[in-house]
Amino acid sequence: MENYILEHFDEALKNKWIEVYYQPVVRTITGAFCGAEALARWNDPEKGLLSPAEFIPVLEETGRITELDLYVLEQICQDYQMVSQRGNRVLPVSFNLSRKDLLRDDIIERIEAIMARYNVPRELVNVEITESAFVEDVERIGPVLKKLHELGYQVWMDDFGSGYSSLGILKDYSFDEIKIDMSFLSKFDKKARNIIRSVVTMAKRIGVQTLAEGVETKEQYVFLYTIGCEKIQGYYFGRPMPGDVLEQHVKDTQQTVESLALHNYYNKISAVDYQTDAPLMIIEKCKKKFHILYSNKKYTDVLRRDGIDSIKQWEAILNDPNDSMNHFHTMFVEHKLQQIGDEQVITYPRGDHYMELKGKAIASSEGHTAYQAELRYVAIHVRPSENDQLDEYLRDTYYMYSDMALLDLDKDEVVSIKSSMAEQPIGRHKVIYGIQNVMDTYRNHFVYPADQEAYDAFYQMSTMEQRLRQNKNGIISCYFRSKKNGEYQWAYNIAMALPQSDFRKVLLMVMHSGFNSEKLLDMLSRRKDWMHRGKIKALKGKDSTADVLWANLCMNSPLMCFWKDKNRRFVGASQSFLRYYGLSSVDELIGKTDEDMHWHIANGPFHDDEVEVLTQGKSIIGARGTCIVRGKLHHILANKMPVYEEGKIVGLLGFFVDLEQQLADEKNYTKGRLEDPATELNNLRGLAENMIHYLEEFWHHGRKFCVMGFYIKEYEPFRRTFGDTAGNAYLKAISQALQDVFDHMAILAYVIDGQFYVIMQYENPADMQQIQQEAVRHIESIHRVGEWRCTCTVKPTLSYVNEENAGVFRYEQLMYQFMQELGKADGEVEPEADKRLTGPESE
Repeated sequence: MENYILEHFDEALKNKWIEVYYQPVVRTITGAFCGAEALARWNDPEKGLLSPAEFIPVLEETGRITELDLYVLEQICQDYQMVSQRGNRVLPVSFNLSRKDLLRDDIIERIEAIMARYNVPRELVNVEITESAFVEDVERIGPVLKKLHELGYQVWMDDFGSGYSSLGILKDYSFDEIKIDMSFLSKFDKKARNIIRSVVTMAKRIGVQTLAEGVETKEQYVFLYTIGCEKIQGYYFGRPMPGDVLEQHVKDTQQTVESLALHNYYNKISAVDYQTDAPLMIIEKCKKKFHILYSNKKYTDVLRRDGIDSIKQWEAILNDPNDSMNHFHTMFVEHKLQQIGDEQVITYPRGDHYMELKGKAIASSEGHTAYQAELRYVAIHVRPSENDQLDEYLRDTYYMYSDMALLDLDKDEVVSIKSSMAEQPIGRHKVIYGIQNVMDTYRNHFVYPADQEAYDAFYQMSTMEQRLRQNKNGIISCYFRSKKNGEYQWAYNIAMALPQSDFRKVLLMVMHSGFNSEKLLDMLSRRKDWMHRGKIKALKGKDSTADVLWANLCMNSPLMCFWKDKNRRFVGASQSFLRYYGLSSVDELIGKTDEDMHWHIANGPFHDDEVEVLTQGKSIIGARGTCIVRGKLHHILANKMPVYEEGKIVGLLGFFVDLEQQLADEKNYTKGRLEDPATELNNLRGLAENMIHYLEEFWHHGRKFCVMGFYIKEYEPFRRTFGDTAGNAYLKAISQALQDVFDHMAILAYVIDGQFYVIMQYENPADMQQIQQEAVRHIESIHRVGEWRCTCTVKPTLSYVNEENAGVFRYEQLMYQFMQELGKADGEVEPEADKRLTGPESE
């Protein structure tokens, strides 16, 4: 048989007697198909079906196994093209590399050539390497594994545990997944189960995924689901079969196929260690619906103690919009888990007891959010006479108030009960020490400036007990404005001394009011128990000083104002100004001039206006100009006036308005005319209009500029594979990389199909080559966008505008070429075509 195999191997490849079969891989927690393994099958016209055990060892011994493995890879790529062209979902496929493959110097080059030929994303091909490959020449294999990882491939260890050095290999080399062969545990007894439990736990702790192959029974599947093994492969879900048969198998069984956009999302969920002594549940929220993915017995036991008979009943309660649990869990997920990310704990009343819910967000993608939850039943073991009043009050008020906390004056601690905002102190921590510090922190970040004095008086901890004692009900209250969802809203604050606490434990409750400001102020001015009646006048704005007005103008006004010293250096700016230019702090601005910031194409007009203001005391009103903001050219109207101190000009004060923004506000003007929605850079039309300004500067003042092109060929197949959301994230990451490099120095544009352009003025052409190389490095360093692994390979072009190609007719020809390019929906842009777009090179 060995001679027959060697004599007919080439013929078998040529005539496709060797076929690629696919065995489905299933996500344990969802039961959905999430991938497949590609396996070679030799259907010989003379010998019939040859077992892999017959021909693979022969090919390995004779060194021809590489031809087979690369043949399998090419078939995978061809099948990928056919499936994607039919519009069906594609899934990651793994294929095997032998030890002989890994010892070849050109193996990675040959793999990459096949992948590039069919434009298959590396994220869709996983490499399996058997444990036996590490028997010898380990020092040569290690660098190959490292290079595969660097290129974006996942590397799996096949047949884990079947050799003699599995743990040593795991320690010394990086693997993304291990495949546990169930067949070597032929007796599925207690000992076998414990071995598999230990392997799964170990793998999760070192960040390696697990896949059990050879699963043949429901008993094995349930066990693997229970212990958290992430994926399953075996006859229980499907035998190896040709690609077209597999597609039909999926249709016939109505099996769910996992979306690639959610592949990494479910990887994160599967990575949770389910083997815990705590009551654990994994819950997914999608489209306002909760879906329980996993629950262990201990969680079910806690639910039964709370009066919930089954997981199905609990899921129905969570999805009932008329049940308070639906509102409570929705708020818990959206306002605490998603916004903070850390583990959060909250307690809520349930009849004669309380439930403590501990939650942590696991993953979020495409409108899906998953979190793990632990639930604890809290019984109250106190005499009814001491607890009835508090218990009744809590149950009645818990769902009425947006924020609740317990102050323990003796321990000087704040215990969070309920929080409507993740950003505030009680939204971030369950227990916080230092009550006054907590109150001061909240004031500094959330309380309206004009109300801070009233807030301080109400939350003065040194007088809290005294004020509570003076009120016969042990309750005091106050209204003030605090920031919520970006706006200042009136909030009703109540402090209540708890029974039997000698006024040393205080329950705080906050309810945000629906009153408008004038109605609320009128009401407050009539109240006898209003604690700060003298401040009504100030709240209405009649006592505001110039300093307060200026501080509020700089902090809250949409006016983009700035001030400079006698040498035209920035001294300060409003928050709106900083946001407009994308500056995180005024420190990035202070001491610099406009020229230092590089945000004008033409510096002359701005410079001359400011000199007139500072030397002649002239006020400049409505001066038109342009500036570069995040890679886009904006038209502005600038106003500047002198600042006097003791009769002398010491600086200037200015503000400006963005004309496009003004049009958007006044005429419902849509920015889509000039802006690409995914990248928020200029689109083709925006690029064309901006180029006019650069050409005018060149014609009139001789300021040279260049046009850089960046074509990323992987974008289109990435978008087709993972969807528009992933594609937009990919484009956004590249646009951010370009913004990081060019800052405010250039115009940036995204045209179509992975093509980005940059227009930039220059003095030295060599500087442009250097900065373009830096941009290429930034882009090609992107290996992950959001939840997706990716690859970015850049084809750059660079052209310099000179007297020959900056003419009016050349500009029209240039724009015509751009417009032609806009009409292309698919296909790769050749380098020569790119060169024509940006004009002939010079210098």
